[in-house]
Amino acid sequence: MDDKGMSLPSKLRFMMFFLAVICVGGCATPSKQPTAQVNAGVEYQGHKLQNGAYLILWQASTPEDARVEGRPCVVTAYDRRKYSGAPVNQPLEYVAIDPTDYIPLIIETAPEMTKDGRGKSILSVSLTRQSADRAEVFTRAHLGGKIAMVVDGEIVTLHKIRQVITGGKLQITRCDDDACKVIRAKLIE
Repeated sequence: MDDKGMSLPSKLRFMMFFLAVICVGGCATPSKQPTAQVNAGVEYQGHKLQNGAYLILWQASTPEDARVEGRPCVVTAYDRRKYSGAPVNQPLEYVAIDPTDYIPLIIETAPEMTKDGRGKSILSVSLTRQSADRAEVFTRAHLGGKIAMVVDGEIVTLHKIRQVITGGKLQITRCDDDACKVIRAKLIE
């Protein structure tokens, strides 16, 4: 017994119960906190997230602040340095995404890499008919919202939905050449 009248095993059971109560109904987070770069392979209910454009529910500077209660979500780190060539002092950003509301990145042909007017690479992706139909419905429903492009289980870029996507043509922008090559290789695996 300690000075508060509670035995150590009773305290441990209470703490475990308290933590379980806090976790129920909240967002899932990756088991390890990222250090220099984002941990690849974010999971939801034991399954790796599929390649896709996921609805962003919230963004914050800490995983705790990114949580969204009452909705299915996954909180993961986004490291702009990894794919966009951001400065090394750029902090991680934590993003809550809805793992059930997304556009599957099921591609019809290999993505094409081109340059924009500022020398950054752009990956142009052609979706299958089914994914293209989903992209139109999704972007119409979430026009003005934000999406996270997830490839191989990690966020590679964030975007605002500025227009409805018709015809199944997407662009992954703001990646440097090496990063675009890596993303392209992951998409055609």
